[in-house]
Amino acid sequence: MLSDELTETYQHDVERIAVSKKRHKANVTLIYGGAETAGFSIPIDLTEEVLSSILTGVLHAMHAIESNETVHRVFRFSELTVVITETRLLKHVGEGVWSTEFESYHYDTVDDLTFEEGSHAMTVVLAVASRTERFKTPQQQADAVRDTLSSALTAHWGVESITQYRTDDQMIATTQEKITLNQRHLHDKAKLISPLTGLIHLAPLQTVTPPQRRS
Repeated sequence: MLSDELTETYQHDVERIAVSKKRHKANVTLIYGGAETAGFSIPIDLTEEVLSSILTGVLHAMHAIESNETVHRVFRFSELTVVITETRLLKHVGEGVWSTEFESYHYDTVDDLTFEEGSHAMTVVLAVASRTERFKTPQQQADAVRDTLSSALTAHWGVESITQYRTDDQMIATTQEKITLNQRHLHDKAKLISPLTGLIHLAPLQTVTPPQRRS
């Protein structure tokens, strides 16, 4: 990371990131181990862009994301920070923008994504490994969160929409259920035939070729 005046270098191995906003500027504070701190100011309208760059480096340093993993966008809602990458969603709750205590949801573990609209906020609902994770976003940024997260998920899943993913997933589940039922049927049938194998000689199956359709 570089400051905006004299060139200064800041290490990404931070334990916490804090941001305080004034009228025209935002102050970014980096807290390292041993209570060591460093900080700099940025124009208020560049806060999201700068935080995205900082968090990308910090998450790489924490090994929270892969070295070549792209961060699509960072959202900050009061005490909630949401990071959407190409393969996962990361969530941090607290006064600081980020710390070593955060939650991560890889898209491979996400079974479904829905959005619950409210008068002042939208609730994002992730179905993850047989449980539900929820977080709220202000209505002003609801569309941006919905579009960014939906696009990242569908691109990772290789589908055109969340609806298509649900349909494909249901078809797979139905097929697996049918296979399981057939396997159980064959197993039960084998159990019934097994005691009679010494008395009955089963002729080998012959392949019957169906008659050809006349032209």
